[in-house]
Amino acid sequence: MQNLRPLFSELVKGKANCPTQILFDLLPMGMAIFDSKGLLVATNKADIEMFGIKSKAGTMGVNLFYDIAVAPELQEVIATNDEDEIRINHLFDFDKIKETGRYSKSGKMRLFSYLKKFRDEHGEIEGYMLINMEDKRSDEELKGLYGTQYQHGGTDPVFQEFFEKSPIAAVITDANKRIIRCNESFLRLFQIKNREYAVGFPMPQQPKKPTGESVVDPNADYWMYENEYDFTSNVYPFIGVDYLYLRVEGIRLYDSDGILKGHFFYMTDLTKKKQYEDGLKRQRERALEKSEMKSRFLQNMSHDIRNPLNAIVGFSQLLGLPDGTLTEEEKEEYSNHIANNSNMLIMLVDDILNISDVENGNYKVTLRPVNINELCANTLKSVEYRVPGNVKLYYTTDVDNDASFTTDGRRVQQILINYLTNACKHTTEGEIKLVCNTKENPKQIHFSVIDTGEGIDPSMADDLFQRFMKLNTVQGTGLGLNICYTISQKLGGTVSYDKSYTGGAKFDLYLPVKPITA
Repeated sequence: MQNLRPLFSELVKGKANCPTQILFDLLPMGMAIFDSKGLLVATNKADIEMFGIKSKAGTMGVNLFYDIAVAPELQEVIATNDEDEIRINHLFDFDKIKETGRYSKSGKMRLFSYLKKFRDEHGEIEGYMLINMEDKRSDEELKGLYGTQYQHGGTDPVFQEFFEKSPIAAVITDANKRIIRCNESFLRLFQIKNREYAVGFPMPQQPKKPTGESVVDPNADYWMYENEYDFTSNVYPFIGVDYLYLRVEGIRLYDSDGILKGHFFYMTDLTKKKQYEDGLKRQRERALEKSEMKSRFLQNMSHDIRNPLNAIVGFSQLLGLPDGTLTEEEKEEYSNHIANNSNMLIMLVDDILNISDVENGNYKVTLRPVNINELCANTLKSVEYRVPGNVKLYYTTDVDNDASFTTDGRRVQQILINYLTNACKHTTEGEIKLVCNTKENPKQIHFSVIDTGEGIDPSMADDLFQRFMKLNTVQGTGLGLNICYTISQKLGGTVSYDKSYTGGAKFDLYLPVKPITA
């Protein structure tokens, strides 16, 4: 391949019986040969058809560096690049060269062009080879090239050069599908460090049930399939990539006697496309799930609001009965029912207003010094009336009485009250405790609410902080924990559910410790 004189001689003479000339014209991609001065000396049939060249003779002598018939983008790259190999994707504009009268086509064509400089033994440029492929046809062209070339023994220097530098991953195997030859694009695709690691190994097996589009017939001379490949096992230790999603096309290769000699495979990497499609699918599924959760939320809300309203109206009517109808104990009981249901309505409305503020961007935090123990003590007082009679509510901490940190105390209370309210709903006996400590990590404050209630199904634990998520039929919006998550993010902290705790339920809040300046 270093000496182009014989090749130039054969192509310029146009010998009809010359194997190189025949192959040159059979190649299904456009190819042009230029001499050391950059003058066109040979072009094949595919190049003539691709560009709609009216007269082959009329193009001879076109200058690679200056003629307007050569794409200006390619000429610019040649002029500014000293490399012996140049690859470029560009648009060929037929309308700009219309005045030459050499071409029958119009409009624009997207091309992949590969230019190779050839040098003699003294390092002097001897000529140039330019290969052009229309982007949308590159797969078909390459397949045709290899099908033709294998029948010629794969020995032609032009074929060998194109095989190695093609942008399409390609492999030739023996009849048993063991790799005997692969190109650089194949090595890059599979992240194989050394060609020797691949040669002799079998091709990744054709799947029995392809996951994507497929045309699979074990008896056919051509087949195509799309499938996922997981290379994390040790079956192919030479492969450096863990996962690929490929379209693999294969053809059987026969010798002149019709005996199967091997196979040609070429591969298109669809991994990013597949990941993008899978991402869209997951987004759609999440959107549908959220829509369903929202519908359930509206159904639950209509039920949860109607019930306390009915209770308030009903017990209010009873309290309005004439004097002497109800005992003092009954009046107190009915008044308590009205108060409890009113509190439930307030909680429901507060959740809805809070989530509305978040969505409208009106949810703000105000940072100031807060005494930790005072905050926790006030939080307990806020929920005392909700605690069932058989349940003990208390607070434990390892922080000093005067310990403070910078945060929005009202928002922290909102999270802790939500945790404690949920604990009161689901704990009928035992205890509920609020814990605060800083010793496990001096850079953060760790709050926990721990109860001895019914606990939470582990399968639902990962979705606890999703909006509209309700775990049971207990009244509520399914917004509370999502609001806790949003507040914690605003404060630079995190919320979580401890799945390792089996004595009931344990919810955590972690907040950063910010120094208080005098």
